[in-house]
Amino acid sequence: YHGTTVEPAAPIETQGLQPRLPYEAQLNAQQMAAKLQGKDMGDWYPEGVYASNDRMGGEEYARWRGQDRNQAAALFGIRGGDLGMERYQGIPYFPEAVPRSRLVRVQ
Repeated sequence: YHGTTVEPAAPIETQGLQPRLPYEAQLNAQQMAAKLQGKDMGDWYPEGVYASNDRMGGEEYARWRGQDRNQAAALFGIRGGDLGMERYQGIPYFPEAVPRSRLVRVQ
């Protein structure tokens, strides 16, 4: 499950989910400069489509982001069966984009 809010849900409905850093790992200016220069970021979150293995976890994240963005929560189920899921510090993510055809809007 991928929790988000209604504003980003609109492009997800047509474009699917694109890999990026999770909200919690947004780079500060110094880190962004290092990344742009190709320097090693060390043990840092990889870009990906971060998700939850259970609906409750996805809903909780969507509610949290909804409060942060002052928007209603939105939730997508991911039919990931054969998509390559990995983990970073126990958090599941897909390193590649998740196509729209693999998503189901559930909230």
